[in-house]
Amino acid sequence: VYKRQGFSNGYDGSLGQERALVIDLEGAMPAFPGVPQSVVDSAKFPRATWIAPVQDRAKLAGAWKKMNGSMTNMAATISEMIDKDFPMQKPLSSDKDDSKTWFFPLPFFNDDFLPSVTVNDNWFAASTSKLQAVDLIKQAEAGGDTSQGMVMKVNFKRLQAYVKEMAAMVEKNADDLHAPEEGLKMAKQIIEAFSDMDSMNMHVRREKGQLRSSFHFKVAE
Repeated sequence: VYKRQGFSNGYDGSLGQERALVIDLEGAMPAFPGVPQSVVDSAKFPRATWIAPVQDRAKLAGAWKKMNGSMTNMAATISEMIDKDFPMQKPLSSDKDDSKTWFFPLPFFNDDFLPSVTVNDNWFAASTSKLQAVDLIKQAEAGGDTSQGMVMKVNFKRLQAYVKEMAAMVEKNADDLHAPEEGLKMAKQIIEAFSDMDSMNMHVRREKGQLRSSFHFKVAE
């Protein structure tokens, strides 16, 4: 009950109607156990951030309090089920300019691989990367081109470049990573499949009461 009320009556109602999901391939590689240091130092890792404007920060804080209560009760229930203490972890926070980021610490997290929530008086961002969240909030505050409806953009050339980079990285560290040949073969097939594609733009909006959609595919020259 706490979780449902926290989301529908508090959390969702505290944010504006504009929402954006941004995924890129520019994150720093987390230091997962078993991953060679050379890969950690040079490989890129996907990042994703969901961002929305804040309408009522006090209501947003109240929603988190309700959701945290629900998760604490859940942790207590799990403790009873497994007959071991399973306490609810307490989040840490860090400040950057006028934004505050909340996160739960784990040994292999870094600023670019940090499942977290960043919020200020104007923007809310739930992200896998603190750095990406803070950067997107800065861009949102700076403003720029606007549009109505739903817009989706995909950069196929960057996807191809990323797969090539990762495939080369895996081949270079094949002995340490124990990479299967099937995985490398699939990566090369993905590169080939998208070789003719440059980008895609999709726009869905309502014009004069009619729902209209447009798709634009750009092919490589």
